[in-house]
Parts: sequence; structure tokens; C-alpha cells
Amino acid sequence: MNIGFVTFFAFRPHVEHVFALSEMAKEQGHRVFFLSCDSALSSCYRREITKSSRVECVKCTIGGLRSYAKSNVTSALGLKDNPDKTNVDYSGWGHSSSCTLLRTESDEDKARPEFVELKTRLSEAAHEAFNITRAWIGKEKLDAIVCFNGRMDATRGVMEAARFSKTTFVSVERAFGDGLLLLPNIDCLGLEEIHRVVSEYRQYPLSQDQAARAAKVVVSRFLKKNVTEWRAYNLDSVDKEWPLKGEKKILILPSSFNELDGHPDWQIKWRDQFHAFTSVVRDLGFSSSSYVMRGHPNWSERIGATGGEEIEKQYKKWAEQNGILYIPGASNISTKNLIAQADILILNGGSAAFEGGLLGKQIISLVNANYKFAGFVVNYLSEEDRSNLATLQQHNPREIIRLTLRFLYSWCFRAMQFTNEFRALDSIHYQYSAKTSGEKLLKIISTGMLHPDDPSYADNTAGEEHIINLIINHEWEKVYDYPMNDDRPPERKFKRRFMFRFIDDFRALFPSGDR
Repeated sequence: MNIGFVTFFAFRPHVEHVFALSEMAKEQGHRVFFLSCDSALSSCYRREITKSSRVECVKCTIGGLRSYAKSNVTSALGLKDNPDKTNVDYSGWGHSSSCTLLRTESDEDKARPEFVELKTRLSEAAHEAFNITRAWIGKEKLDAIVCFNGRMDATRGVMEAARFSKTTFVSVERAFGDGLLLLPNIDCLGLEEIHRVVSEYRQYPLSQDQAARAAKVVVSRFLKKNVTEWRAYNLDSVDKEWPLKGEKKILILPSSFNELDGHPDWQIKWRDQFHAFTSVVRDLGFSSSSYVMRGHPNWSERIGATGGEEIEKQYKKWAEQNGILYIPGASNISTKNLIAQADILILNGGSAAFEGGLLGKQIISLVNANYKFAGFVVNYLSEEDRSNLATLQQHNPREIIRLTLRFLYSWCFRAMQFTNEFRALDSIHYQYSAKTSGEKLLKIISTGMLHPDDPSYADNTAGEEHIINLIINHEWEKVYDYPMNDDRPPERKFKRRFMFRFIDDFRALFPSGDR
């Protein structure tokens, strides 16, 4: 096969990941090709978030695939004049990037002239990437394209070009920890294959090693050792008593929805997020003194040139209108400790469900999240799901912990690929196994499906029970230090070409989420 590899953006560690995949494909006897933007696009997410000139394009070019690949690199500049005769509707291709850049949360945010103008600019850029990629597919006679992300403007154009040309597309993203997220024919937010794998393995027990490995994903947060996450929050937190006296202790943990906005797999049935929260508070029927809303720590941080003040202002206003106590995102009050004290959690997505589930909490999910079919949350996805709230009467903490562990293992070590071969040392540095081969990637390309990275499971629940007991007793250090059967083969290196190796030393000076 002829397989094309493209990132457009020079984000770490994604360029290294995509190059590593290309090397593995080449070793399997396939021809590999690369596409470099080289400042061909009129705009992009990176230039918009930094609000910089085309100097940013130079950084992207020297930090991209050109810094690894020695041959078969095509410049998009030579393909940019390819005319579009498809009449494809590209007007929404810049939507997700625009929502992320401006951190939108409501329809009013998306009606602002600033948003409309940005979306138009980025949709045009995505269309340019579409035309360039179509020309590249024809030039190299590509059978498949492996591309970073697929959601953001330029990479969305690559995905749409592959779809239009009936060329297999695989999106690449870093995993929550070890391995890679590789999704066939959809961008990195696709849920169909995740839901299929999670649903298929929900009924199967985990071995003791598997349960421990799954638990460690969340226990690392409890111990503030979650160094492999892209952004870690609440690290300087302090434990505080639940601040109210009420019938219940119900913790509302909103997450920003802007990255997911408009994605077909994440489409919500609510008018907006505030409608969802209003509906569930009404249907639960408890007094306002039962609720605490904890703002997301992310809202107190700037991402590029944009802060989260407007998002926080909207949620604080909603809380005040409903008589609910609001804890700001910048507060150092421990979210984990609030979760531990709560009777019920209400979430609109977000990974706080993992912590709540591992603590055996009742969780109400308001959106079509990756844990929709995991069994440890109550799905309240529209007012038609009101009857689902009755299941809150049947609280079985042990079963919630069990199903959370099974979900975590299926998501982190079955749906994710190369989990033993691509080991995360922190959020940007990886250790690669010398035994890594491209067979997993090629199987995804040839079948259009995910195949479990670890298809094994236990024939009884004894191993699960041991780890569940440790969790119930809050023996976090024992879980975290659980000895893994982990005979790692010799390490393999994927290095930039010599003249570009200074880049990694320079980028190490910046926070991980902005590299």
C-alpha cells in the first residue's frame, strides 16, 4: 500500500507518534509519504491561538514531519493551486476550532461577529487543506492516510479529502497514558468504535493485573502523580468539609463543551448545557441547599490568548439564579475530596466520572460521553430519560467500582493501541519498544475497525474483588505500587534529523499543555 502521513501542526508528541507509525508501516513493506503545510494555508488553529504572523509557520515547518522524514515529503505549497470542482459544503469545517479558540459555551457566544468571522476564516483554510490533500492523494496514489487529530480545521480538511476520495483515513491522538488513540475513518472525537469495544467487554471480568492497571489510571490522580496527563489540575488542593447542610450532597461538575460542539457523535438533545442542568435539578426534586457546583479549574487558565472568564461567568450566573453555591475554578478546594463526600455527581462529560466511579458514587451523565454504555453512570440525555433517575434508588457502590474498572481497562488498554509498545514517561516523552511493528495500524486500515489491544479477560471475578477491596479501603499506595508483570523489551528511538534536535530542548522550557 501507499500510505500518507500528515500532522500539519507541529505539536509534541504527536509529530513523533505519526513518524513512528510511518516507520513501522515502512518496515512492513509499504511505501510511505509525508505532507508538510509549509505556510500554504491562509490561516490555522495554531496561528489563531497565538495571534501571530507567518513566523509561526516557520516554527511549525521545522518542528513538523520534515524534522524527522528524510525523503518523500511533499510541500503543500506546490499543491495549493489545485481547483475545487466538487462543490462540497465546507462552511462548518472551522466550527470546532472556532469554538475551542473562543471557548464558547452558548448559542449567544456563537452568534457573535467575532465567532462568525473566525469560523469563516478557518473553514476557508480547511477547504484549502481539502484541495491540497486531494491533489496529494492523486499524486502519490495513496491507499490510506494517517493524520493527527482530524478535528481541527486543517486536519479536518485532510479527513474530508480522504472521505471524498474514498481513501481510508486513520486519526491519531495521544492516549490518556500509554499507547495511542487510532480511529478509522473519523476524527479523534469519534465514539462509535469506543462504544463498541466498551460494550463488548463490559460483561467480562478483569484479571487482578488488569484491574490494578485500570485502577492506577485514576489512583494516580488521587495521589497527584498523574504526570502523563496533558493538563493536570488541582495539584495544590486542600480538603474542606462539605460547605452546606441539606437533604443530600449533590456535586455538579460542569465541563467545557466547546471542543465537542457540533460533533455528530457528541450531539446533545438539550437546548444547551444550562438547560440540561436545570432539567436534572428540577427532576431530582431536592432543595437548592443539596447542591454545590464546582467550576472547572481549566476556566482559571488561559489557553493561548483566551481565558475562561466568560465560561465561568455563565455558570456562576446559572448557579446564582438557581440558588446553588458556586465554587470558582481557581479555588484550591479539592475536587476529589468533594467527590468523596458527595452522594450524587452530575456531569456533562469530563473525566471526573472516573474518580466518582472508582469511589462508588452515583453519577448522572447529561451527554453522550465515552462511558455512555459502561454501566456505571445513569444516562439522562434528554427529558425523555427522566425515568432513568429511578435507578438512583438502587445504589450498589461495589458494582459501580467494578464497572468503572472494566470501562477504564477497555478504554485505556483495549480501545487504545500500542499500550505496551508506546509507554508514556510524562505528557510528552515516550519510551518505544524495539518489538513494535505496524501490524496493528495496518489491521485498522484494512478492516476499518478497532481491534482490542488486549482481548484477554479473566474467567472469574476473584482478581477484581482483590483490587476492589483495596479501593474500598482507600489503600491507594498499594494500588499504585501494585507489581505489574512488565518485562519491557529493549527500547527503540525515533529521533529528529540531527540539524533539528535543538527543537526538543527548547520546547522543554514550556508548560506541557502549550508545547
